Amino acid sequence: MVADGSPLHKTKTGTVTMYHATDRVAAKAILDERWFYRGYTGMLGGGIYFSSDAEGASRKRRRHNDNGEQGPSVVLAVRVDMGTTGVWRRGTDLRWSDFEDYGVESAKVDGLDSYMILDSDQILDIVVHSGKITDEEEEDSWHDQNEDSRDSRAPKRRRIDSR
Repeated sequence: MVADGSPLHKTKTGTVTMYHATDRVAAKAILDERWFYRGYTGMLGGGIYFSSDAEGASRKRRRHNDNGEQGPSVVLAVRVDMGTTGVWRRGTDLRWSDFEDYGVESAKVDGLDSYMILDSDQILDIVVHSGKITDEEEEDSWHDQNEDSRDSRAPKRRRIDSR
């Protein structure tokens, strides 16, 4: 680790699609409120964590809800303004002041597909990538396409319009 706690390096990331996996209840709340609440802990401290890969996000999700029950995953595709991303070693506990001091708007865990932002205002758009919010709804995913690549039907998805 860099002795002064500064990032190992910085990269201009800009606006990208990231993935966040959670349970149905949390996914519905995120979509209804159009807001992510920061977690208290994580590989770089408390924040909102994403993966650049949908499968990776699904694997990393906490598998149990607050009642200790295992439930199905919903993977959200999220357009995020990452701005400049600082890369830190796992275990660094970042705070707002670190982001300001080092001129970054997001953080990445060195060597892992794990990204963090501190502010939900950086989120520009949210759609369901895979999974179901309720038992009654049909599976609705970007991947609900006919296997035949000549099928020109557009994939179905729920869209939350940007404010």
